[in-house]
Amino acid sequence: MKNYNDLSFNAEAENKKKWYASILDHLLSFILTILFYFLVVIIFDSSSLVKNVKTKISDSQYELNKIVMNTKLDYFVSENSFTLIGSDKIATDYVKKLVYTSLIENNVSDDEISKEFYTSSDLLTKENDSLYYYQLMFKIENSNDYNAGYKKNDFNSYLNDFVNKSDINIERLIIKDDYFYLNLEDSKNLDAYIRRGETSAGKTLNTSIHAFYYQSLLESIEEVKSYYKPYISSNDIYLKNESMMFSYRHYELLIAYLLSIIILYFIIPLFFKNGVTISMKAFKIAIIRKDKKEYSVLINLYRTIYNVFKNVLLLPLVFLILYSISARPLLVSSLIFNIPLIFYPIFSIIIILISFILSMLKKTDNELLDEILFRYKIVDTTSFIKADNEEKGDENE
Repeated sequence: MKNYNDLSFNAEAENKKKWYASILDHLLSFILTILFYFLVVIIFDSSSLVKNVKTKISDSQYELNKIVMNTKLDYFVSENSFTLIGSDKIATDYVKKLVYTSLIENNVSDDEISKEFYTSSDLLTKENDSLYYYQLMFKIENSNDYNAGYKKNDFNSYLNDFVNKSDINIERLIIKDDYFYLNLEDSKNLDAYIRRGETSAGKTLNTSIHAFYYQSLLESIEEVKSYYKPYISSNDIYLKNESMMFSYRHYELLIAYLLSIIILYFIIPLFFKNGVTISMKAFKIAIIRKDKKEYSVLINLYRTIYNVFKNVLLLPLVFLILYSISARPLLVSSLIFNIPLIFYPIFSIIIILISFILSMLKKTDNELLDEILFRYKIVDTTSFIKADNEEKGDENE
């Protein structure tokens, strides 16, 4: 009887075994990449270079937050939050405050004003009117901090903007101490709409005033971004160092990924011999070269490089798993070759798809792409084939 310890007598592995082993290799690469990534991040973050970048990001973020608070063009949801209320909510609050204050200015009695809907905090002033404060107070006080080309305002130009953009005739406004309020009729119509959804006139007023305020806030924010020197300076520092931080995170991930691939596809196959990975060992399959030569370090190196591209879909996946929605800036920025990280899975998908198609074709003996490229075949260590002369010998027995 023939001894079948020689892999040349082992039957070719079934496709499903090859794919199960491949999937398990992907999973192990993913897990190992995450573990190495945590380790590499700890090492990088302890360096003075990364610490310095983080400090600059923190300092510039603090300055930008101060500008948000000082201009009053937006507000944070809470003291410990970096989430902004947004222009739409500020415009909605402005309409409510304008109605309440206009009712008071028109001497409407307390009994007629809904105290359940309006509170003392809804009283509109020059200081809590975000748009008025920025245009006629902050910008004037800080005019030296603006680059040439910014829009200079006074009360008359501000009033004209309101009249023109909200389509409310100036005769319908009460002007007092460089400030304006709605007349009695408009105040009551708008009050009826925002509290009870009544009157079409109130709806029209709400739409036009909200649109004016909302759009003007957006224009003012863009003005700060384009002309306000402290913002431009702090934002430049923030973006520059944030970009550096993204680069560090990319390098950390790349190092972790390459370490996992080298261990799983280069070192371990050399240890097990015959190019066997952990997954192949688990599914009892091995590699034998078609030219019957011994599995070499060079072939192992080529195969490792091949798997670098085959498994590259893990890179964006790691960031998505670890950072969730916050991973977006990391995914859209480039790692190498000026290609955004989010497009890297295309390489893996192409390789896997080609390999799958080839494994389905009898013309290629159902071989995977790596079997064709590196001229080896994957065999089942538990299944054997017999030579013709041995079959005859077995029959004679």
